[in-house]
Amino acid sequence: MALAVHGFAWPHFAYWRSRRAADPRPVEYRNLLVDSVAGGFWLPLMHFNVLPSVVVVTMLCLNNIALGGWRLLLRGLGVQLAGLALGALIAGVSPPRATGMRELLFSLPFLVVYPLLVGNLTYRLAQRLDTDKRKLLNLSRVDPLTGLWNRAYWLERTREEFSRYRRRGGAAVMVLGDVDHFKRINDQYGHGQGDRVLRRLAELLRARLRISDLLCRYGGEEFALLLLPDTDGAGALAMVEQLRIAVQEASLSPVFPERLTMSFGLAQLDAAVADPAAWIEAADTALYQAKRSGRNRALVYQPPAAAPAAEPRDG
Repeated sequence: MALAVHGFAWPHFAYWRSRRAADPRPVEYRNLLVDSVAGGFWLPLMHFNVLPSVVVVTMLCLNNIALGGWRLLLRGLGVQLAGLALGALIAGVSPPRATGMRELLFSLPFLVVYPLLVGNLTYRLAQRLDTDKRKLLNLSRVDPLTGLWNRAYWLERTREEFSRYRRRGGAAVMVLGDVDHFKRINDQYGHGQGDRVLRRLAELLRARLRISDLLCRYGGEEFALLLLPDTDGAGALAMVEQLRIAVQEASLSPVFPERLTMSFGLAQLDAAVADPAAWIEAADTALYQAKRSGRNRALVYQPPAAAPAAEPRDG
């Protein structure tokens, strides 16, 4: 009777307990420890028949280490010994019984099938964890409003692009873009409408860029930040001019009848750029100059001319 309860009723009850628990993990740990106690209990009643005993202990240890690591394995072994002692008190201790053909035939499926099931379950859990990890990583890199890359990820890629240039050379242009007079949109139409305009603007810019270009929201209305690898200053300026005109001519929302404009600042990566921070500062300086000179334009950063050297004085 006890064997029937343990073999047929207990698994369903344990499953029911786990399903209804707010946090099933500790409940599953306790279920495994109950299994370990019961497994140890049955060993003396089987007269320590060698092969079935090994199968029971191995399956229980496999469960514990797969779900709880070494800590749960050691706890499981401890409660198995407690169950074994209880079983020995009830049934006594007898010399191990030799394994017959019947026990061998009944034990073989457990030895073969059960490890395969546990291995498959472990593989599926690893796949799910990997998928969840990738989703979390993408969420940490994406701006929630526009769906573009966020500033932190862009800074990471900027450092990578700068290191690549230092190693192999090539061409890359940074572009900072800022919506002109965006505060007026929020003040006149509300922040909800301003968010919709930003989302539509992000879609417009993304649709006109290459796959290799990196577009992110830098912050506020300065959400358009482009990293253009393998592009020189002239090519980048031509591309940005197309973007500027596309923004100027676009209808971004039926509720928002006005047309937007954007200003852009470009900075080409070359040997004079000391580090990624200097590269960003150059693009930001060009953007500031575009704003100061009338907005709705794109300017390429020009380093300040070096002061002329003083002529040597005679004796």
